[in-house]
Amino acid sequence: DANNVRELPIKIVKCFGIIPVRFQDGFFELFIIQQRAGHWGFPKGHPEPQDKSEYESACREMKEECNLEVKRVLFEDTFTDKYQYVKKGVLKDKTVVFWVAETRDPGAVKLQAAEVLDGRWVKSDEVCLSFTREHSKVLLKKVLERIEAI
Repeated sequence: DANNVRELPIKIVKCFGIIPVRFQDGFFELFIIQQRAGHWGFPKGHPEPQDKSEYESACREMKEECNLEVKRVLFEDTFTDKYQYVKKGVLKDKTVVFWVAETRDPGAVKLQAAEVLDGRWVKSDEVCLSFTREHSKVLLKKVLERIEAI
């Protein structure tokens, strides 16, 4: 309950990711992955000491999780997903910063079995059906509006 959550220790978590896009024949698709926990989302992860920037962390995570590389970033600004969850008695206050990017070789997908259960390219109208978390749907709506305006 809400009172118990307020008494938990809080850990601030910041992750970075890419929302992979491919354009073909007048429409676009996004690449989504199914995390080991079961929910669908976009490639993302924690920064590593060797990463020179937040953007580099995002690119590395996409490469590791699904073997995709950025061809070009579509927008200068980023999209942020913020949410909280409890794990092992700790309240995680998580912020994920995403860049939206067209990928270099969309056919090169190879999933990282240790972290990713499934992954696929989906059309914009189908991607909404895959997302179950409300905060993810809000992020997705903003991203789709921007891509459709290109």
